[in-house]
Amino acid sequence: MIREHFEREGWTLIERFLTLGDVESLRTASDELAAKGAHLVADAEIDGARYHVQSASGRRGEDAIHPGALRKITFASSASAEVALFRNDRRVLKLIETVGVSSPRWIVDQINLKAPRVGTGFPWHQDAAFVAWQQRDAIAKYGGANLVIALDRADEVNGGFEVLSGTHAGGARNFDY
Repeated sequence: MIREHFEREGWTLIERFLTLGDVESLRTASDELAAKGAHLVADAEIDGARYHVQSASGRRGEDAIHPGALRKITFASSASAEVALFRNDRRVLKLIETVGVSSPRWIVDQINLKAPRVGTGFPWHQDAAFVAWQQRDAIAKYGGANLVIALDRADEVNGGFEVLSGTHAGGARNFDY
């Protein structure tokens, strides 16, 4: 049922996949990583993780709206043992196999920290457009899936995350970002 829904809609929701302890561990790791970037006013790399600040326009390369205003941290596993352990969690790898990825591997791990109604939102896009061609080739060969784990409750008030059903069908699409 999980795979059929994923193939039809392009997403599936699995509630309570992680234990409360798992979520707390990831939340603590996220908070610790964010604390390392509390002084940043521009994008930077710290301990191998890439910190992206939230600018007023949402564009890269612009100053943060205030020190420590983070939009996201990519390659968080480079700077956090807890995140690195999660990348190899057998439950996660098995879940990705369940939706049809024959040889699961992480391409990017990322923590989104963007505050609601600050700067710009994340406009509609397909994530594969933002990875290097080698990674897109691996997705084409082995299949691909994103795994999103909400560490905080998300709703319309605090800037919830939305996945558009069916946008995976028909391949990559051109879009303005």
